[in-house]
Amino acid sequence: MFGRRVLQSLLGKMQWASRVVFGGRVFMRSCSDALSHVLHPGFHVSVSSPMRDDLRWWLQSATAHNGVVSLAPARVTHYLFIDACLSPVPCIGVFSAGAFLSLDAGQLLAMGLDPPAVTDDINVWECFAVLVAVMCFGVTMTPAIRELQAEVVTLQAGALADATKRNYAYYELWWVRFLLVFNLLAFVAAPTEAVVCLYVAFLARTNSYGSVKNCLKGLQRFLLERGWPGHFSRFWGLQQCLAGLRRASKAVQRKLPITPFILMRVLRVVCVTSPVELMVFAAMLIAFAAFLRKANVCAASRSLSHVQRSLLRRDVVVDRAQYCLFVTLRFMKNSQYQDSTHTVVVAGRKGHPLDPVAWWCTYVALVPAPQEAAAFGYTSEGVYVPLVHTEFVTWVKRLLSCAGFDSSQYAGHSFRRGAATFSFLVGLPDLLVKEMGAWRSQVYQVYMDMSLSQKLSVHSTWFDAMAAGQLGGELVPPS
Repeated sequence: MFGRRVLQSLLGKMQWASRVVFGGRVFMRSCSDALSHVLHPGFHVSVSSPMRDDLRWWLQSATAHNGVVSLAPARVTHYLFIDACLSPVPCIGVFSAGAFLSLDAGQLLAMGLDPPAVTDDINVWECFAVLVAVMCFGVTMTPAIRELQAEVVTLQAGALADATKRNYAYYELWWVRFLLVFNLLAFVAAPTEAVVCLYVAFLARTNSYGSVKNCLKGLQRFLLERGWPGHFSRFWGLQQCLAGLRRASKAVQRKLPITPFILMRVLRVVCVTSPVELMVFAAMLIAFAAFLRKANVCAASRSLSHVQRSLLRRDVVVDRAQYCLFVTLRFMKNSQYQDSTHTVVVAGRKGHPLDPVAWWCTYVALVPAPQEAAAFGYTSEGVYVPLVHTEFVTWVKRLLSCAGFDSSQYAGHSFRRGAATFSFLVGLPDLLVKEMGAWRSQVYQVYMDMSLSQKLSVHSTWFDAMAAGQLGGELVPPS
């Protein structure tokens, strides 16, 4: 009989000894299983036959190898992970360098191997898994192959941006939660078309068409990583569901652009003696003048990694000779591999109330910070605190409400859209607008809202042409 504390102490010593006794963990399972059933410190457990066999192995191993077995090498050259199970059918699994191999008794026999009997103990199957792992993967473990495999793992790990990895992790969690709620967990790694269609219908209750598409993209990657041979593009029923969802989806209501007219109204309610309001308005002006996204103005959180990806003090350089700002963006949404930077030149106009150069200089003089600090922030109890997304948007909406605007119609992206719209309104060339906003496609044209006067000018130009005798007769083919 073993008490709970005695068994815990024994397992701890076995765990410690397994660092030098190779394969020792295999002969801990029976004791570990027995401990899991002892819920109270005062309870005792009887020594079963498997426990007796494992303890006998430990005693013989300690006697035979005492002072003989060398320590494991300090530098691990390769990891092999093995496991075995007895239900529903006995099988083994080997994982190495991104490859997973699962074999049952029939497959092992087909390979010319002699697997343990179905009635054998789990420890026998796990020992056999070790032998199969060495046989299947040991021949490829030359130093050159190991080095290449390490490079493969590094390249695969860097395939996605950090934000994309976080999003995919959420999508995987949603998939598992859906299966748990509807008792469909058996399809977690090999779903049928019917189950995926149910998942789409479930997501469509609270998500837009675009969000559902993103969830399926993450789920597709999750399944492919686990060896699923299918692909969603082959599911005709799923494609019909998505088409129906897209047709039923309501058009996305874009937020309104913020223009100089709005900024002038906001300026009336800004308290310039308040460092925080001064900071927010300076950030609003530079976001508008430099065609910035919210993610470029400030960080998503105050973690060091997020702050370093946002605009820093050193990224905004004042050129007093040209009276302008050079705003350098090191991380951009449309540059997934971060292979380039983009510098926006923001010119000022001395004496103008919306002069971004003057507002920036006034702000940095009032709230000094190191060059490696976030561009926008405030001082709290003597400590410089970086401005984050939620604070920025909250302050912008507060100032808009005070200025008499419906703040729900505006968001952090309103500055970028407003810059493109106003540039189009005053007649700036499209190519210049595209360059200022670092757009790599024609999507910037979506942000260019036409004013009423521009729309009225179409027919006004028609009537002027008709009055001048231009009626389009040259377009009529000769009879």
